Amino acid sequence: QISIMRVASRPSRARAPVSYNDNAKGMDIDDSDASVGSMDSADYDDENAAPANSKASKNSKATKKAAPQAKKRKQNNMNTTLVASVNTKNLVRNDEKNVLLTQLLTKSSSVETIAEGLVSRHNADANAAQCELINTLFRSVGGSASCELDPKKHALQDVDDDEWATLITNVVADMQNAQPNQVLITASKKPATKAAASFLATYKNFWFQVADAALTSGSNATAAAGDAAMSARLDVALVKELILRVTELVGVGQPDIRYASTLAAFEMSRAILAKITSLGEKLSIAERQMKSAKGARAGSMKSQVESLKKVITDMEELVTGPVYAVIFMHRYRDSNEHLRVMCLENLATSMVLRPSLFLADKY
Repeated sequence: QISIMRVASRPSRARAPVSYNDNAKGMDIDDSDASVGSMDSADYDDENAAPANSKASKNSKATKKAAPQAKKRKQNNMNTTLVASVNTKNLVRNDEKNVLLTQLLTKSSSVETIAEGLVSRHNADANAAQCELINTLFRSVGGSASCELDPKKHALQDVDDDEWATLITNVVADMQNAQPNQVLITASKKPATKAAASFLATYKNFWFQVADAALTSGSNATAAAGDAAMSARLDVALVKELILRVTELVGVGQPDIRYASTLAAFEMSRAILAKITSLGEKLSIAERQMKSAKGARAGSMKSQVESLKKVITDMEELVTGPVYAVIFMHRYRDSNEHLRVMCLENLATSMVLRPSLFLADKY
């Protein structure tokens, strides 16, 4: 209201052209057409607003009364652009063939169950399951079914840089023609719709659960019960493979794809750190038991302690290596400010989960 009164109380004055050069984003901005007296109709749009050449004192009451009305109308207009319901089932097409995307949108099962099913399919056919993950990522940022990878035609481990460039170009072309309700994840401060906000939470939880399920249910994992659970083998190699797969997308030029793939990697790293915390507690118990054990029992406990230490070390190296040394060190300086924020938020989370590792001078 104060700014409106000030503008209304004096004529517009032209302002000298100002040129900015943003090296981080590589943009040149020229606001030579801007003026002090210009106002955006979205910020203030009311038929009772005082003319620019009238006195503020004469119209102050009308201005104060009109501003809340304009604000209310603006809010109503914003609300009409949001999906009325956060139920993401409405976003599923009748002819949708992407099973994983449909499961995440309809929430037909818990996210944990969906992730476990994906890992189970990965144990049977790794390439097909990874294609599912990449396709779901592409569809989440606005890609269409026409740009999905066919596991029968695309062996991801054999795709070279030129093929990736062609695939990404096709996805970006689809994204430019996507309808607003097809774009579920964007590199922005807030999701565009309520449905997108709901899906974003599901998306983050899904990647967390995928990493957790991969560690415990991967083809190289072994289950154990009782005291032997301390020596159960986790499939760290599978999680590393999944992280490296999305790492191939974190450096593309399109910011939404960078955001979605970086978010996936960070959520998987968070699951690893959570598992490390759990194993750290088991390690403390095992070390206490080893000190009090005698004979053959002492040898068995020593073996379990060494096994736990090795697993923890392998998982820490996975987080500090592919995730932080490769992804974080490039993306925390990204030209997109929302990606930079996400990187620092993830670092803060990592510090809380593993202070002995991340509360170091290096970070």
